Amino acid sequence: MTRLPSNRLHSTRLLNMLPPHAFHQPGVHMATTLPDYVRASVPNSPANRGPWYKNTAPSYAGVFLWVAFYLTIAQGTLTQASVSVCLLGLLAAGLLCFALYYYVPGMLGMQTGRPLYIVGTSTFGTTGGYLLPGILMGLLQVGWFSVSTFVSTDFITKGLHKENSNALFIAIALAWAYGLAWVAIKGIAYVARVAQFLN
Repeated sequence: MTRLPSNRLHSTRLLNMLPPHAFHQPGVHMATTLPDYVRASVPNSPANRGPWYKNTAPSYAGVFLWVAFYLTIAQGTLTQASVSVCLLGLLAAGLLCFALYYYVPGMLGMQTGRPLYIVGTSTFGTTGGYLLPGILMGLLQVGWFSVSTFVSTDFITKGLHKENSNALFIAIALAWAYGLAWVAIKGIAYVARVAQFLN
């Protein structure tokens, strides 16, 4: 008897659990094989899984402590309520964001040992796994990069008292964007080297 690889065996077991009529419903097209990227996924062993406060928490802190969030923070808050009410609302919003956007996917990754794109595939399906989180996160990063470039360029032109010069704004924005991209690319390379050294 030919022995199937574990990933093929797992997908075969999943398909065998479905009733026979599931494959013969009119208008319903169901994939009988998993994509290569799902079958090739191997869970990270529990010993190699880092705690959330060492790997993703610093990234999230860097995201949330971004200067663009603080530009107009007092305009729609302190004019509407007292400082204590605003702080209470901020605490409630922070807890909700932590529970809904951070804790659930983080714990799914910790429990399964699978990377984000596999966790996304389990939620959005194999087609949605290509779109979410991959393309959506890519678009989000492009938007983040653009807003960061705009805010930084705006600060620089205001500091130079040249807010009305479009040519200077474009030149500074291009220089800032290329510089930021270069630092990010170099930073990723250095982080990879440190990670290889620590592992």
